[in-house]
Amino acid sequence: MSFATQRCQKYQESEDPGFHSKSPIVRQRPAGRDLENTITQTYLHMSANAQRVSDQGFRAVDQNVRDVQSFRDPSTGHTFELSNQYGHAWMNGANEYVMSNDPNFNPNSQLPGNWNQLQPVPP
Repeated sequence: MSFATQRCQKYQESEDPGFHSKSPIVRQRPAGRDLENTITQTYLHMSANAQRVSDQGFRAVDQNVRDVQSFRDPSTGHTFELSNQYGHAWMNGANEYVMSNDPNFNPNSQLPGNWNQLQPVPP
């Protein structure tokens, strides 16, 4: 046993009279437990992030295979899967929708009713 190790042990014995009766696991320093907790939390966050990325990739492939994409109605927060052949979509109060690739198209000026533009939602 080195001189430094002996000094640490004597210090711990003087600070904790029951030092010898405790198991080696109990004698671990709190810093060791903090490090272990930090490593565990880091691993859990990395695993959750990897799963989230995997899920996003799966959803993107799934929607691509089915030729759909998600759109959100900003007034209600509801999402809909519509054709991925068009980049813009609008919905009216009767749950009818119109789609277009023209960013300047506005169904309110050309079709009867009140049309709300839907927002594309990335997978």
